[in-house]
Amino acid sequence: MKSTSELTDYYYTHLGNDLKILEEDRKAIQKRIAKAKKNIIIIAFIIVLFSMITGLGINIINVIVVAFIATYIAKHYIARDYVFIFKRKIIKSLVEVLDKNLHFNSFGTISLTHFKKSGLFSNDKIGACTGNDHVRGTIDGVKIEFSDLNVSYKSNGSRNVKSVRPIFRGLFIMCEFNKHFHGSTFVVPDTTEKFFGPMVAQWMQSNKLGNATLIQLDDPEFEKHFAIYSDDQIEAHYLLTPTMMERLLAIKKQAKSNLSVSFRDDKIYLAIHFNKDLFEPDINQSLLDYKQAAEYIETLRLAIGVVEELKLNQKLWSKQ
Repeated sequence: MKSTSELTDYYYTHLGNDLKILEEDRKAIQKRIAKAKKNIIIIAFIIVLFSMITGLGINIINVIVVAFIATYIAKHYIARDYVFIFKRKIIKSLVEVLDKNLHFNSFGTISLTHFKKSGLFSNDKIGACTGNDHVRGTIDGVKIEFSDLNVSYKSNGSRNVKSVRPIFRGLFIMCEFNKHFHGSTFVVPDTTEKFFGPMVAQWMQSNKLGNATLIQLDDPEFEKHFAIYSDDQIEAHYLLTPTMMERLLAIKKQAKSNLSVSFRDDKIYLAIHFNKDLFEPDINQSLLDYKQAAEYIETLRLAIGVVEELKLNQKLWSKQ
């Protein structure tokens, strides 16, 4: 896989002309958004003033809320073409230069089926699943697929009112694991165990992870960050070798976020929690800014580098 410096060089040299055009578009869009905000504020002010003069009793808080919503919608409507062109010309090009066997679709998403099969989250009451920026293909013969994903649950609130509770937002990755295994092994953030202890943690995870039980590994550093559950302890120890644990820690460190992993049905699933759309350009930041460029490049390297980092193509993991 190309290094960060190689990708950065490609970003500024081969994509330089497109970036300059997009940068001019970004500045023009900023002005349009500022004008739209100004107009919305003026209209909101007129409505409030008219209400006060005529005594209509319009709720000022409601006017402010509607103005905020209108501003949000206007911003996204004005910037939508810019976002689409950026992804088609910049992100798509970066994906293809990383590996010619990868394909990018800004409107696509990894399927809800993969999310459910991972076993990392309860499948009950899933209310909505949306996503974008879908990448799929092969790296060194290993199938990989990932996208931004936003999944929420439906729940009954007070007075039988349905409410939506977010459960996962971030980067969801699926790789074909070149090793056949029979059980299910889960590596999850060790938050419940830190606060409640191993017995309570295992009880809290039991509904989500089925017959999997908490297991201990001889790696204190790994167990500072993760709790491991499996329905086949022997297989779990075989899968989670010292090298594998070291590499999962490296991915978590690079992501700077919570990481959940499962080994199921000859696949490895990784859920990396982020609270934003990873490949969405920030209208307030220049595309020529190195920090902005580095963020896109490092995110792509993080996702695509899973195959290389975990050495999924090594003969060690060949199916038997």
